[in-house]
Amino acid sequence: MSFNLFQLVPAVYRLQDAQIAQSMQLLTAAEQTALSGLQALPHHFQPINRRSLMPSQPKPAAGHSSLC
Repeated sequence: MSFNLFQLVPAVYRLQDAQIAQSMQLLTAAEQTALSGLQALPHHFQPINRRSLMPSQPKPAAGHSSLC
């Protein structure tokens, strides 16, 4: 099994990007306060139903099959 160093390039860039993002001030003071408040909330929320967030798909007209 051969090992290609070029396969590591994307991972190295992801690590570098993560380090840069951690060093940056990405949120305003108000956003940081709001985020801290949200993180302090208890975590008993129900999982989100992805179907309820997705736009409904149009239904085919009667007598027409979408499988054709």
